[in-house]
Amino acid sequence: MNRAQTRELPGNHPFVVQQKFIDGFTKEWNAPAQHFRARIHSLIAAHDIPMIKSHFNYHGYGHLEQYIQYVYHLRILLSVLTIALTVY
Repeated sequence: MNRAQTRELPGNHPFVVQQKFIDGFTKEWNAPAQHFRARIHSLIAAHDIPMIKSHFNYHGYGHLEQYIQYVYHLRILLSVLTIALTVY
């Protein structure tokens, strides 16, 4: 048996072919996902930052506002990292 020949069932593709197709497809996700994340972040920040300022600006000489904004940005960063880790 010097030469082996394989045949696939109709509509069935080898795992390696499927894997390469999926890898090639998902490699293109990073740039649109980053653009979408940046756009959503800017929309949310445009809404939330003025609300944080109006509610917390006068408490504790503005220190509470700064702390709330810090926590807010950490929460955004954590959600971005969580999404990034699930995508990769």
